[in-house]
Amino acid sequence: KGSNQRIITVIPALAAKFLKTVPKAQSTSAEGAFFGRVQGFYVRLLEGVLKRKFIILAVAAVLVAISLFIYPRMDEEFLPSFDEGFLGVTAMLPAGLPLEKVGQITAAIEKDLMAIPEVASVTTQVGEQGEMDLLSLVTGTGIENAQFSITLKPHEKRRRKSQQIIDEVQEIMTHRGALRVNIADSSLFGSASSTILTPNLLIEVRGEDLAVLLELSEEIMAELNKIPGFRSIQNSEFRAGQELFLNVDTSRSILGGFTAGQVGLGMRYATAGLKATDLQMGRRTLPVVLRPNSPVDSVDDLLNTKVTSPVQIAGLGENPVLLSEVVEPEIGPARSVIQRTDRLQVIYVTGILDTISLTKATRAGQEIIDNLNVPPGYHVQIGGIQEIIDESISDLLLALILAVALVYLVMAAQFESFIQPLIIMFSIPLALIGSLVGLWLVGGNIGVMAIIGIIVLAGIVVNNAIVLVDYINLRRGQAPELPVREAILEACRVRLRPILMTSITTIFGLLPVALGLGVGAEFQRPLAATIMGGLVTSTFLTLFVIPVIYELVHRLERKAGQTQTTAV
Repeated sequence: KGSNQRIITVIPALAAKFLKTVPKAQSTSAEGAFFGRVQGFYVRLLEGVLKRKFIILAVAAVLVAISLFIYPRMDEEFLPSFDEGFLGVTAMLPAGLPLEKVGQITAAIEKDLMAIPEVASVTTQVGEQGEMDLLSLVTGTGIENAQFSITLKPHEKRRRKSQQIIDEVQEIMTHRGALRVNIADSSLFGSASSTILTPNLLIEVRGEDLAVLLELSEEIMAELNKIPGFRSIQNSEFRAGQELFLNVDTSRSILGGFTAGQVGLGMRYATAGLKATDLQMGRRTLPVVLRPNSPVDSVDDLLNTKVTSPVQIAGLGENPVLLSEVVEPEIGPARSVIQRTDRLQVIYVTGILDTISLTKATRAGQEIIDNLNVPPGYHVQIGGIQEIIDESISDLLLALILAVALVYLVMAAQFESFIQPLIIMFSIPLALIGSLVGLWLVGGNIGVMAIIGIIVLAGIVVNNAIVLVDYINLRRGQAPELPVREAILEACRVRLRPILMTSITTIFGLLPVALGLGVGAEFQRPLAATIMGGLVTSTFLTLFVIPVIYELVHRLERKAGQTQTTAV
């Protein structure tokens, strides 16, 4: 809004103040040096195109068809990967490890990570962080999971980029016994959330019977293992755990002076401790927890623990008893986390990507799902980051359609016509050709930033066609007897300079971003490359396609008018 106000107020005032009138002979001489020859060549070429309209239309149609054919075959991404000097790592360790052992493993991992020359600091989070740790509650994080936030040294002080360091981090985690590792090179959504958004293949298997789910997941894993490019393939049951059940013998517990409830409370306080009071230290509140002095490192240690009931009922629970005297231990298999989607149990098959792209892995996974014999009542589908990508691109494509519709309505109001805005709108599909080529040249993928670039293009590329069509209308209004082709040729010759100037300045202004110069420039590169490529092809083709379509539309309108006159 502010720039438009300056264009219609400040610029004319400055032009009147500083620009001097140039003699006509001098102006003609200065212009005729180079640009005059460019204009002459363009006008002669346009005359030939107008005589063979369907050739340029066929070329444009073929290019648009090729771009529409290529678009769904390009790799997809959520957001571009860029080196911001951070790595977020989630390492899943074997189930059943005590917290002390997990602490030893994470300390060793920290030491190995700090030995990497490019690493500046490492922050570690192990296990759940309390009731407010919502991410742990959602993802089922336990004490066997560790999250590492790795800060790298500044770019000028390291030789390798973050993507090159990931392989070394992966080797360290595997060497230290991690069963699964997710590594993200972005902290846009926080270190923990970024690892969830790591581009890995995730297949959801939902249903009632766990045995059927396991059978389907094993079949999917067997098929995925035939496809090269995965680092590892596992399901959510890859980390088998065990549970200890303590069956209370009620008769023996009553003889010992305990009810079953008192046994449970006593064991809890004997292992987890009892909160005695709180200490207020400044703004911090520290709980004081009393725990037994004897460590519990095994089932035998637990059974030899004396339990005392915190609640005494009618004389029961007054004297401590050995836990082994009132319970019978039973060890059985346990799931690390039970997850449900739409009220159905779900097992996730995860493929950690190595050399294969997410798009190719998703297509392979979908092909496996299509050939899978899924029983009634069970559902198998692609989920995870790919689901987020599909939803984001669908929403942005809807935004693109709305943007095109709004641009058309604004032009229809300005031109007071529904036909001429349609002529201008032909410049939008011409931009799609170059946007995909530009994206391919910089090694980009279809994602949020690329689609935003296409949406921006929808409002930019019509400007050249507006300038062209508006001047053609102006010349026809000034000289009604002037043939349409002569008006088109004159308008294209006069408007060639401003069209090229606006397009070239925009393209060169985006060039540093497209080249990826500077820290984090890779994030904006797909946006810049999409706009630049679209401007190049749209500008070139607009100079030929729009005049051709304008003349064809005028011919059709004239024939329609003659038909109505004859009918009257």
